[in-house]
Amino acid sequence: MAQDESDERSWAEYRRLILAELERIDRGMSSLNGKMEIAMTIRDEAMSKMRVEIAMLKVQAGIWGAASGMLGSAVISAIVVQLLKH
Repeated sequence: MAQDESDERSWAEYRRLILAELERIDRGMSSLNGKMEIAMTIRDEAMSKMRVEIAMLKVQAGIWGAASGMLGSAVISAIVVQLLKH
C-alpha cells in the first residue's frame, strides 16, 4: 500500500505542475494574441494611409502630366506658327 500512496502523491504533484504549466502557456498565448491584434491594427492603419498617399500621388501625376502635355503642345504650336510666318 505504501507504494500506491506514494504513486498517488506523485501523480497529484505531477498533475499540479501540469496544470500550472498549462495556465502559464494560456497566459502567454493571451498576451501574444493581444499583441498581435495591436500589431494588425497598426498595420491596417499604415496600409490605409499608404493607399491615400498613393491615390494623391496618382492625382498629382495626372495633373503634372496634363500640364506638361499642354505646355508641350503650346510650345510646338508656337514653333509651328513662327515657322509658317517665315
